[in-house]
Amino acid sequence: MPTGYEVGVLKAGVSPGDVVAVVGTGPVGLAAIMGARLFSPSHIVAIDHADLRLDAAKQLGADVIINNSVADSVAVVRSLTGGLGAADRPAFCSPCGRKLAASTRLTRRPR
Repeated sequence: MPTGYEVGVLKAGVSPGDVVAVVGTGPVGLAAIMGARLFSPSHIVAIDHADLRLDAAKQLGADVIINNSVADSVAVVRSLTGGLGAADRPAFCSPCGRKLAASTRLTRRPR
């Protein structure tokens, strides 16, 4: 819990009304989802390739779930934010290098 909250929520600077994208819905990602809910974001997007983990993310507060082996997570997040990407920084909660590359593409772009 502390890692997901401190790193995935506090360090990311989650604020009310943000769109939060959590890449990786293992234990740390699920904790980030639960912690993000405390800051009243407009959307919490859970991104993973495992449907079982995405189901858990939905139960713990993610309102948008994306199986990134089936859907383009970048396109979905950009559609939720009018093309801007996720709030400030996405919460990267996976040891996988490919997911890190995907999370950098989710980062908000300046107008």
